[in-house]
Amino acid sequence: LTELLSAAQKLCMDVARTDDAIAFAEAENAKVAVVFWEGNSAFQIHGTASYVNEGAQFEELSAKVNAAFEAMGMPIRAKGGVFVHVDALYSSAPGPQAGAQIA
Repeated sequence: LTELLSAAQKLCMDVARTDDAIAFAEAENAKVAVVFWEGNSAFQIHGTASYVNEGAQFEELSAKVNAAFEAMGMPIRAKGGVFVHVDALYSSAPGPQAGAQIA
C-alpha cells in the first residue's frame, strides 16, 4: 500500500498542454479523481492537483521523463507537471470490495 500511494503521488509530467495544466491547477477547485488499473487490480485516487514547473522534485522527474522520450527517439521535453496530493484511495476492481476505501 505504501508503494502504491508513493507511486500515486509521483509527478505526472505534462509535455504538451502546459497552458491547460496551469489553468486547471490555478482553478478554485483543483480536486481530481484518477483511475488506473493493471490486470484485475483497479484503483481510484482522490486528491488535490497542483501544477509545478520548477524545483528539485520537478527537475528529478522531468529528467527521467525526458530520458524515456529520448530513448524512444521522440524529441519531447517536459515543460511542467501536475502533482496530485492523495487524499484517499479506493478499490475500483469488480467484486465485493468495489468502491471500498483502502487509504
